[in-house]
Amino acid sequence: MEKKLTTPPVLEKSEAEKSELQKIARARSTPLQISKRANILLLTSEGIPYSIISEEVKLNLNTVKTWRKHWDELKKEIEEAACQMGLHSAL
Repeated sequence: MEKKLTTPPVLEKSEAEKSELQKIARARSTPLQISKRANILLLTSEGIPYSIISEEVKLNLNTVKTWRKHWDELKKEIEEAACQMGLHSAL
């Protein structure tokens, strides 16, 4: 039976944001958990299906989906707080 490839909504990232995420993901001083999260964000910004991301970062499929969901929620909270403070969020 063929695996269904569920593709997450593309995470829009500027080249500067992608560059920063790549630095975080590749830095030897970055904790492994943070590096994996940065890689999840990079791969979702490329429209890669969840199952492939899961294999790439060596995490359970549900963990990848959950982290992406947490990121979306966190981003929304940051944007709302920035708006309340009269600031523009760069996320």
